Parts: sequence; structure tokens; C-alpha cells
Amino acid sequence: MSPLIVNTVLIPLGLGLILGLALGRKSGPNWLNPVLAGAAVLAVYVLLEGVPHLPPVSAKQKLFLLICAALPVSCLALAPGVMTPSARVLRRAVIPAYLMLTLLWFGLTKLTQGAGSAQAVWLLLAPVAASLWSQPQTCGTAPSQSYLWPAALLVYAVNMAVLSLFGGFVGFAQVLGAQAALLGGALLIRYLTERLGKDPAVFSTATLNVFLMTLCATALLVGLFAPKISLPAFALSALVLCVPAVVPRLQTWPAALRPFAFGVMAAAPAAASILAATSLVH
Repeated sequence: MSPLIVNTVLIPLGLGLILGLALGRKSGPNWLNPVLAGAAVLAVYVLLEGVPHLPPVSAKQKLFLLICAALPVSCLALAPGVMTPSARVLRRAVIPAYLMLTLLWFGLTKLTQGAGSAQAVWLLLAPVAASLWSQPQTCGTAPSQSYLWPAALLVYAVNMAVLSLFGGFVGFAQVLGAQAALLGGALLIRYLTERLGKDPAVFSTATLNVFLMTLCATALLVGLFAPKISLPAFALSALVLCVPAVVPRLQTWPAALRPFAFGVMAAAPAAASILAATSLVH
């Protein structure tokens, strides 16, 4: 079997299945699940890109540190205390701030050079803008909504993998595809556990934040450095992250169908993004 298939699909999928089982445990501290999720994402990245040289020089090496940084940042969702309006605003600003700093650290020099840089900046800000409006901690955790974010993140990972491939950035198409396989494996375990009549563990806000931040950080690297990336398509893909904030809650739908319904809804902007990429890439 091709090492490409093994490293990009089979090993990440296997890690995702193990992660799904680990996330289903009812015991343990609140911070354990996001740490396990982050460690799995990091393992997949190292499997494909290797351990980077430190201090980092290239964006690929910086991404390793940003994945590490996503762990403590995501755990801010677990911070105790009374949620005053100002505290809610501050907590909601953490992910956009992380992504904005990621964009600047990756490509400040690139963004400030060239005649088309102003337009590029606005299009590259799409994931940051999406995270300002829609993120796991603002979309509820009711059982009827528990698949909203996992489905949207899975579709976003696949969407960005396709855009990266179209953009001539094959290495990071593999990274994003592996992240999709990892998340898909964890989501499959959750779904099967529910179908077997057991009480599945809902992905915590902090765990979803880990996946959101690491996926968006990887997407920003692709948007900046893919040789033939379609930036309008890149911006359209960020609409996938807005789906959890706008789709109907589907409380009356059979539980077995909700994950697929949410996936189809998230796939609509993803399809538009891919269509734009096929039309505009040159």
C-alpha cells in the first residue's frame, strides 16, 4: 500500500478512532480532552512534515508552534468564574486574536509587498472574520446541536484540502486531508456510540476550539503561500465556519440523520468555494 495513503489517511483515521474513544471517557479533568485533541493534531502534523528546527524560520515550522499554542489558548474556554458581558466579549475575542496573530506572523512581509496586497489582505481575513461571528462557545451545546461544529469543521478541512491541491500546494493538501481523517475518525466513534444506545460524550467547547484554531491556522498558511491559490475561493470557504450560527436546529429530525443534514448544509458553501476555484484558478 502507498505510504501516501497510509500517512495521509489510515494513520490519522486510526488516531481519530482512538481519540474518539478517549473523548468518550466520563472521568478525568476538563483540560484532558483538548490536550488529547491537540496532541493528536500535532502527531499528524509531525508524521507528515517532521519535527521542525527551532527557532522556526519557515511558515511550516511556525505552524508547529502555533498548534502547540492552540492548547493553552483553547483551554481559556474552561476558565472558571462569573461570565459577565465583558468576560464573554473577551473570551469570544481569543480565537480571532490568535488567528490574526497567526496571519501576521506567517506573512507580514508578504502582505506588505506587491500591488495586489491590499485585496489579498481582505480576502485572507475571511477565517478571522468568520471566527468573530461564529465559534463553538457561542453556538450552544444542546443535544440537537452537538454535531453542528464537528460536521462544519470536517467539511472545512476537506474543502481547504481541495483548495490547497488546486493551488499547487500538495504537501498541505495532505496535511489538511490528514486533519480531516483525524476529525472524521473521532466523529465516527461518537456517532456509532450514540447509535448503539450508549451516552456519547459531546465534544467540549475547548476541544472544538483546538480543531478550529489548528485548521484555520493551516488554512491561513495555504492562503498565503499556495502558488496558485484562488483567494476568492479561499474567502468563500470561510462561510463553512458560519454555518453553525445560521442553520436550523433540527430538533424534530431523527438523531441518526442530524449529522448528515448538518454536513450537507456545511457542504453548500464548500461546493461554492470549490466551484469558484475551478473557475478562477489559472
